[in-house]
Amino acid sequence: MEGILQRALKYIKIVSSFIFFLRCFKRPLYVLAAFATYRPSLKVCFRDDSNTTVSRQVLFHLFLLVYFFQVFPLSSRDGLILLSDGSSVSPAGAKPLLDMLVSKGWQVEQDTLRKGNLRFLLASDLPAIYEVFERKVYYVDVRGSTVVDVGAGTGDSCLYFAMLGAHKVIGVEPDPSRFALAKRNLSLNPELASRIELKMGYVRSPGPSTVNESFTLSQLVASISHRLVLKMDCEGCEFDLILSDYESIKRFDVLVFEYHPNMVYKSFNRLLERLKYDYQINIVTGDAMIGVVKCIRKGGRG
Repeated sequence: MEGILQRALKYIKIVSSFIFFLRCFKRPLYVLAAFATYRPSLKVCFRDDSNTTVSRQVLFHLFLLVYFFQVFPLSSRDGLILLSDGSSVSPAGAKPLLDMLVSKGWQVEQDTLRKGNLRFLLASDLPAIYEVFERKVYYVDVRGSTVVDVGAGTGDSCLYFAMLGAHKVIGVEPDPSRFALAKRNLSLNPELASRIELKMGYVRSPGPSTVNESFTLSQLVASISHRLVLKMDCEGCEFDLILSDYESIKRFDVLVFEYHPNMVYKSFNRLLERLKYDYQINIVTGDAMIGVVKCIRKGGRG
């Protein structure tokens, strides 16, 4: 029953996001026709009467920004499409997310992306860099804390927590290619990387496992007695850890995680019910399908 509900919610979100996307334009049916007929480009008019010619690829990426980030196209000015978060994209660009980062002050230098002293390879997860450093969806006070980063990706969130003043960051990433990119990104930021320990593998609840490279939360923090922060972006494993290893979860003073109920066909409410007695819960962004939630332990060191 939960699986059917999650699929229904997913389709509802797609349809509602597409409706909100179409409402950004003065001629929404014309934009809808462009999707249906696979036109390579079309001239669009925004609600403020500004207009531009946009490629179909960029138009699709604009819809994805609405779907995933709730960032809306507002107008066209000086050859750019202005977005609701203050960033902008080129109407003919091949990489709208790179355009958005550049509009936020990031600079492209050969094969790297730089802002201030931070550097990332261009092959890194650009949506994650945008979410972590520009939308700040994982912002919590980590000063003097040990952060366990489950789903470290290409190293963006590990470096972010180190930049915020974490005493130590333990990053765990199961995908070999993303793990390799994370190691290279850490090498580009040696001062921050000195406080980051990167491990390749999965984080799982206790019990028998068929996966060779895997860790439990209790193994990762066995010798740590000071303030603990847990970040999770692990495509559904947050359900396994919170529902099946709650004693380990309770060791953490702060939780901040992305939830993916559609990955495991379980209701997000099951997580809320489990956490609500021990943590103050704040949904940072998202809906019943996907989002980020921050939990601070009641009476703890949040």
